[in-house]
Amino acid sequence: MRRLQWLVAFVLAVVLTACAGAADERREAREEEGTATAGEPTVGASQPEDAGTAGDEATESGADGELTATFSNIAETPTLDPAVAFSSDGILFVRNIYEGLLEYAPGTTELLPALATEWSLADDGVTYTFTLRDDVQFHDGAPFDAEAARLGLERIREVNQGPASLMGSVAGIEAVDETTLVVTLAEPNFYFLGTLPKLPIVSPEALEANATDDDPQAQDWFATNAAGTGPYQLERWDRNQAITLTAFDGYWREFEDGTPTRVVLRVDPDIATAMQLLQAGEIDMMGAVGPDEAVHAESMDGVKVV
Repeated sequence: MRRLQWLVAFVLAVVLTACAGAADERREAREEEGTATAGEPTVGASQPEDAGTAGDEATESGADGELTATFSNIAETPTLDPAVAFSSDGILFVRNIYEGLLEYAPGTTELLPALATEWSLADDGVTYTFTLRDDVQFHDGAPFDAEAARLGLERIREVNQGPASLMGSVAGIEAVDETTLVVTLAEPNFYFLGTLPKLPIVSPEALEANATDDDPQAQDWFATNAAGTGPYQLERWDRNQAITLTAFDGYWREFEDGTPTRVVLRVDPDIATAMQLLQAGEIDMMGAVGPDEAVHAESMDGVKVV
């Protein structure tokens, strides 16, 4: 059981988060009191960027003591393709599966190393050189290197949907050697580095294996499958029900004790139902709540609004 407290975060205005152990306590209390509402939904399967962490909200389940963190959202991403998914629903999934060259420090706009360890800007103001990690692999076993980074960024441009709007100033991308990537801009862009956490890199082997003449960027495959370098990998997608992720054993960062080994992104279109599940301890987090729900949530034991 491991935790990355800084990792699983949300692009949501308001998130309700159950405090550590509180979900279990609420479940036990309801079972003892016999106050379960008739017809109340149950969790069949059983989770996350700008602010908040999800490590403390995991609940223990299973004979092996694995931790599952369950997140409820009112809608589901229509695609898993990181070159297409650009809404909050899509980013909820993408940020757990994929990574960019840089990342934001939780809750801030401070840029930190991710797949790139160092970066510099030449005197010309348009040439960025990135030194990349040499110890990263994708979920399908493909190694991460500069060519993988180049292909991943070029794919975003070629697909030319949501995230591509962030690459308008990019004139060229070159893999100099295995750990050196050079990105040249058409003109200076102060905001360029800040776009990199939002430009996820996909596995080059998955891209090559699933590309066709009619679909050179393997969009059909990436729409329902995933192969990134992130801490979680796709286990299954039950349409309009839940997306289930499992911790990636080959992840390049060290997990901390208590990290959820499974994350479930539930779809609960009815906020009232989700609130009942939160109060019952059946879910650990929920998003897209309005002011009234936030006030109600603040009155629940062990629940905080962030």
